[in-house]
Amino acid sequence: MLDIQKIAFDKALKLINSLPVQYKIIDDDGNEYGELEVKIIKRTKKPRSERQFKFGEQKAYYLPYIKDMQVGDIAIIPFDKYVGEHLRGGVAAWACKYWGTGSHVSTCNQEKQIIEVLRIA
Repeated sequence: MLDIQKIAFDKALKLINSLPVQYKIIDDDGNEYGELEVKIIKRTKKPRSERQFKFGEQKAYYLPYIKDMQVGDIAIIPFDKYVGEHLRGGVAAWACKYWGTGSHVSTCNQEKQIIEVLRIA
């Protein structure tokens, strides 16, 4: 610690000691100041949950239905083994990326188990 840093640190310690607080400071040299007990908590990462489908599997399923759509075209995509709203979300993300935001309208028809996609731009 440089001399100027030591002077500033000593002033800060005097100020903190004059207050009715608990604290713990550990400087670069490992010196400890204050009476507060510090507990070190090690955090563990949560394991990722297993994917229901392989990466890209859902995209490979819906892409043939929509990749060649022109403005005004409508695509009907059956749910198959996928969750309807998840499938529609993938379709919507793809459409926004490749056609642009606001380029399509999609709906999830639970009764018929299909996704309906209308390209509007």
